[in-house]
Amino acid sequence: MHKHSPRDHDAADFPPMPEGRVIRLKKDWPALLDLMPKLHTAATIYRSPEVLLCRMGRFAVTRRSGTCAYRLDGPQGDALRTDLWSEAWWYEERRDGILRPCLEIADEKGRGFLKLCYRSTSDAAPDLTAVADLADSEGDGWDMLHVRQANVLDCGCMRGRRKLPPAGPVIREGLTRLFHEFCMQGRPLGVVLPHNPATTWDEVPAERVTQAGCWTMLAGGGCNLHLRATHFHHAEVLCRSARPVMICKDETGEPLLTLVAPEGPEPVSIAAFQRALSKHSNDFQR
Repeated sequence: MHKHSPRDHDAADFPPMPEGRVIRLKKDWPALLDLMPKLHTAATIYRSPEVLLCRMGRFAVTRRSGTCAYRLDGPQGDALRTDLWSEAWWYEERRDGILRPCLEIADEKGRGFLKLCYRSTSDAAPDLTAVADLADSEGDGWDMLHVRQANVLDCGCMRGRRKLPPAGPVIREGLTRLFHEFCMQGRPLGVVLPHNPATTWDEVPAERVTQAGCWTMLAGGGCNLHLRATHFHHAEVLCRSARPVMICKDETGEPLLTLVAPEGPEPVSIAAFQRALSKHSNDFQR
């Protein structure tokens, strides 16, 4: 991880800034957690390598205990571990032709996992003085590279000649059918992103399903769930309770995503997903 010398900033030195400029923020995680709910942001993005959950609205207030912070709000909640936070940046990105400020937090490998987004620079204007108090130094090429890589929803299939896991297409097809069935029934789907730096859970009202390359999106009720399901290595369905649970995992068996069906009749697509996984496993072992 790169080293740098702190440099003081005041509100006059802070944004508006040229597009592409990155400002490192101080690693004062308690102060940042106190500030984040006060910002006039429009959305919060939680991200792991193959999953992204976008929740509209401001970042919610959390309670802190040591290096942990958490919140519970009905079916929605967060569990944050600041001991796994390593970098924080402020920058502007161009989306839909508009410059939109962002605050992003990354792990020790520079992988962004928590991002607060503004609709426009004017929405961010009231927050600049408060954010400037946490400004540390000008970002360098390392920061710009990691910010750029973290914010590209590419397929990643060809990068480094990455070979897709054999079960990936089966998992993607099963989850896509499940999403479509929930949309037809108008039922919400419980979602858990078990990512240690920032675990979050919510209920996504299933309203529409879209595909973009190897990404599948389920959207509704101010939430957007993006999955790169073709990169999932394993999946299992647990039906021992009234609410079936589907767990998608990486090559080491670590959970990447947990989906929880609501109470009520079991969706037909879950049984079909189980059969498809079983058939793939049997065929793969031959």
